Parts: sequence; C-alpha cells; structure tokens
Amino acid sequence: MAAILEFIGFLLLSALKFFFFYPVFIAMNDYNFWQSMGFGLLAGFVGSVTFIFAGDMLYKSIAKFRLTLSRSSSPNKKLKTIKYRRFVVKLRNVYGLPGIAILSPVLITIPFGCLLATRYYHNKTKILLYFMVSIAFWSAMIYIFKETVLKLVS
Repeated sequence: MAAILEFIGFLLLSALKFFFFYPVFIAMNDYNFWQSMGFGLLAGFVGSVTFIFAGDMLYKSIAKFRLTLSRSSSPNKKLKTIKYRRFVVKLRNVYGLPGIAILSPVLITIPFGCLLATRYYHNKTKILLYFMVSIAFWSAMIYIFKETVLKLVS
C-alpha cells in the first residue's frame, strides 16, 4: 500500500515539477529504461492533459486576479512584470509552440508551459502532441544521464 501511495505521490509531483521529481523517483526505484519512460510519459500526460484542458479557465482566473492586484501594485512590481512579459513574448515569437513544449519540463514547469501554450495556441491536440514528444525526449535524456552518472560513480 505504501508503494502505491509513493508512486501516486511522485506521479502527481512529477506532473507539476517534472525536472525535479522524475529523476528522484527513477533513482530511488532503480527503474530500467522502459519503466522510466512509462513513468515519465504517464506523469507528463497527467500534467499536460490537466493543465491544457483546464488552462483556459485557469488563465481567466489568473488574469482577473492580476487585474485586481495591479490596481494596488507599486512601481517596482511593474519592472518585474515587464521583464516577465519580455521573456514570454520572446519565447513565443522566437521558438513558438515547439520551444514552449521543449522548455516546459525543465526550465518552466509543465503547468506554466501549458498555460502559455493554451493562451497563444488553440489547437489542444497539437499542444498535447508537442508536450508528449518533449516529455518523452526529456525522460530519455534524464534516464541516460542517470545511468551515465551511476556508471562513472561505481
């Protein structure tokens, strides 16, 4: 029972912050390549589907919250917002949906990447496809890195 709860807990945490919790889980359980890929794809699928299909609703509530927050904000917070917007615009204009999908599991979290993608691109199946390819790529890269480090250490 404890193993099932641990699996579900790491699955949900990996769906939120893939680059941190996925490597910890596969290192703790000494999974082989296919088990690691299966866990990574399942965690990424759960996170991507959840936040892609709930992204519109989440974005509207975040936008409404930020609107009320901006009415009482100080000038210092405006500078941070401008830098954030520059980053988002550059990410969208230069790299597009593939760039958002590739960077989501490692630099920007899966939920934030899905919110960005659903905000600017409306074909949800295309977004999900890009995110799943990205998660498969990063799952394989993290597993290969883990195996390489273990061989060097032992």
